[in-house]
Amino acid sequence: MVTIALLLAAVTTAVSSTATSPFNWQPCADSHDVRAQCGWLTVPLDHLDPANPATIDIAVRLYRTSGHSKGTIVLNPGGPGGSGLSLAQPTFATLTGGEHDLLGFDPRGVGLSRPVMCTQSSYTGIAEANERSQKPIPFERGSSETSFERYLLSYELLAKRCHKYDGREYLPYLSTAFVARDMDLIRAALGEQVFNFYGISYGTFLGLTYVNMFPHRVGRVVIDSVLDPALYLGPTPELMSTSLADTEKPFEGFCAYCEEAGPAHCPLADTAPPLRPYLASRLRSFFDQLSDHPMVVPAGDDWTVVTSKALRETMFNLIISPSRWPQLATLLHSYMNGTASTPARATSCTSDKAVYDAGSTAWVVYVANEADNSHTFASSWEDHLKKSQQVSPLFGGSWYVPALPVKYWRTKVVERYAGPWNTPLRAPVLILNNEFDPETPLSSAQAVAASMGPTNGVLVTRDGYGHFTAGHPSRCLHQIVTQFFHNGSLPPPNTNCPVDGNPFVLLDRAFHHAKQAMEVLADARAATPSPHQATYDAPMTEETTTTWTHWIGRLVWSVVRWIVL
Repeated sequence: MVTIALLLAAVTTAVSSTATSPFNWQPCADSHDVRAQCGWLTVPLDHLDPANPATIDIAVRLYRTSGHSKGTIVLNPGGPGGSGLSLAQPTFATLTGGEHDLLGFDPRGVGLSRPVMCTQSSYTGIAEANERSQKPIPFERGSSETSFERYLLSYELLAKRCHKYDGREYLPYLSTAFVARDMDLIRAALGEQVFNFYGISYGTFLGLTYVNMFPHRVGRVVIDSVLDPALYLGPTPELMSTSLADTEKPFEGFCAYCEEAGPAHCPLADTAPPLRPYLASRLRSFFDQLSDHPMVVPAGDDWTVVTSKALRETMFNLIISPSRWPQLATLLHSYMNGTASTPARATSCTSDKAVYDAGSTAWVVYVANEADNSHTFASSWEDHLKKSQQVSPLFGGSWYVPALPVKYWRTKVVERYAGPWNTPLRAPVLILNNEFDPETPLSSAQAVAASMGPTNGVLVTRDGYGHFTAGHPSRCLHQIVTQFFHNGSLPPPNTNCPVDGNPFVLLDRAFHHAKQAMEVLADARAATPSPHQATYDAPMTEETTTTWTHWIGRLVWSVVRWIVL
């Protein structure tokens, strides 16, 4: 009873100290920057049924500008399933001009906003994810798996576990339309009349959904690396294979820039090179060799096996950002000359710091909930896997297979927004895309711009390669983005911006910011532990003690409320 009384006192203190804000702002445990604050916003679980009392707490992080704020820019890194909490920080303040506060959040079902698990526990989730990742993909070189139906079994299990462990009480409320409604409640709780937004990849679909559902609330909205709603909402096999249209081109660009930079800047380049191009074919041959003969490399005091599939997946995560190409070149060079090593393996459950990546599960749930596969033939799943492997021999298989649980999906969402996409808007949207994007091809951005119409959106392209336009510095593009957030000005439609140089040679401040931005985005997309999560791992300093009181208070208050009710 004494313990309960003390906890209730802590709850009362926490509530009274933060009652002035619906977010209950607290210092972020991972930051000593007074401009960073973390909190929660309680929203309805079901936006369409006022009689349903269930709620969900949305985790948010605010980073305040140092000067007079022109409002708040809400950020989303994509996915679906990416945590937006880590985006609210100085790097993105630089990218957007630094005149606005920044707010990142975990969408419902993601990170700290009641994550969808699709498993019994984090332990079983890690084991099941490892099992799926280690399965050889059918029809790939070096794979012993030739039965597509046999390969599907573990993905059918994932779908069944989603329905069992998250089920009808939760899955039907995970949709982009409901996230858009959550964002409008965030806007209202901030006390702002219009909604400013920067969305990347899937975040562009989220942004498009918001502006068409709430056209009178549109402020400064940027959608970067555009996902075509027609593809996303259509048959999933076609979405996955069509998205690969330009996926091999960044690899070719990586090789060409490396050759141009020479061995002084790129370790993969030859001192006395043969007739260019030479590097792309050399790397493809190396990956073929690795498919036939996997490599044993040191891992701390032990060893591990590296396969072609695993190394190509690592390469894809780096090749989508030119600012990280020097890092990729060093990595590939170490494998090709036999000096590579990997991090030490965990030797016990307690020493394993890995966190179950529920972000990949949220990706499955959102895609499955919103795609229309009602007329998708069973054979289409295998046909489009083979097509993906033909379009992108390096990356197609690994890109495609995470979507396979969608084949077995049975959940129907409460609200699924499927258009229109040309609703007259209060203000036009700035649409950005790279010329050669490995995940969202330029054709998607062009289709979206055409469907929106010239008064609703202006498309700006950036030369070169990558996913997310900030991944390779372009002063032209940076000026367009910062001016747009400054005063709403837009360039002429179809403006094209050049990049500022070879990513292997660039060493200036802009390149540093681009690299930082891509590292932050990569962490968010990988669903790494969020800034809030640091609360549970940090030493018990005075700052974290305050934050612990907040989290424990919320937990105890929920338990007490449940007991009373």
